Amino acid sequence: ARVLSGLIMVDIEPSSSVSKLPLLIMGAVVAIAVLVTVALIVGRDTKTYSPGIPEAAVQDFIQAGFDNDMAMLLALLTTDARAVCEADIGRQRFDDDIYTEGLRAALKDMEITSDDTAIAEVRFHQDNTNDLFDTSGWSHDERFTLTRIDGDWLIDKADWPYQFGECTRSNQ
Repeated sequence: ARVLSGLIMVDIEPSSSVSKLPLLIMGAVVAIAVLVTVALIVGRDTKTYSPGIPEAAVQDFIQAGFDNDMAMLLALLTTDARAVCEADIGRQRFDDDIYTEGLRAALKDMEITSDDTAIAEVRFHQDNTNDLFDTSGWSHDERFTLTRIDGDWLIDKADWPYQFGECTRSNQ
């Protein structure tokens, strides 16, 4: 096409290709951001507590729940709580399937109330989907009462898993 500019005639050729470089750069930036986000979510380390402290006992108890390990859950209870829960299991009042899909737990608070007792508050968050960008779900706080017996911290009352909440609450 010819354009007359003042007294000078200039030939302007229509561009046959628009540069795709900015689009490629933006696409690469978005892809990297998504990969970093996924890596951060998947790569989250679980904090591990030192053995012999009440936080470790709560963590072991919750992990046993996540693993559906009834024997370990019972082993981490005080003798009195274990007796009540074993009796509930024997009466078939006990559902031994703990639903943990999409569930995460985090220690919210630990209060040492005396040399031999502690109370832990744990926040559980339940995701409703596996969609990375879906923020639906719900959270609830659960309480654990611990007693130190012969140097070991054991669960005396537990609000989670719910089956154990029922039988340990009756341990009064």
